[in-house]
Amino acid sequence: MRRFAAMVMWPAVLVSAVHAQGFQTFNQSSLARAAPLPVLGQATVLPAGVVQSDVLLNASNEYFAGSSASEELALDSETQRLALRYQRGLGRGLEWSLELPLLFTGGGVQDGLIESWHSAFGLPNGGREAAPQNRYRIRYVRDGETLLDLQNGNSGLGDVRLGELLSTKPDNLV
Repeated sequence: MRRFAAMVMWPAVLVSAVHAQGFQTFNQSSLARAAPLPVLGQATVLPAGVVQSDVLLNASNEYFAGSSASEELALDSETQRLALRYQRGLGRGLEWSLELPLLFTGGGVQDGLIESWHSAFGLPNGGREAAPQNRYRIRYVRDGETLLDLQNGNSGLGDVRLGELLSTKPDNLV
């Protein structure tokens, strides 16, 4: 019973801590990563002169295999994103930031862990268990023509993010 209570309470504690710190998230999908989508979750703007720097590590694993009459899509990959972020408050509710990421893409080092997690909680694997372990594959076919077929991951510098943030709270604008 104690183990069950810990399994139920631990995620709640993590979610509370993440929410309190303004956890930032954005889409790490292989096909969406190049789109300039907004980062969600910035809680507050830093006060004037306050500097914050962070080292961030995000890991994502994606699996999808599906087809229709005219299209086929297969996604089976992992990405680790290590980023250095610098933020500085400018005052009057403004802040600027710079983020420099390194991306490592490849096969499913996490495949076994994710399949075990799904099995432990009775969750579906979406067909992941039928795919080869530790494989990297991104493939898109439309009307019989292969438009994208990646089978080897790589690593390198990701898109540098330069940002600004304006507080929406009136008391921060004076």
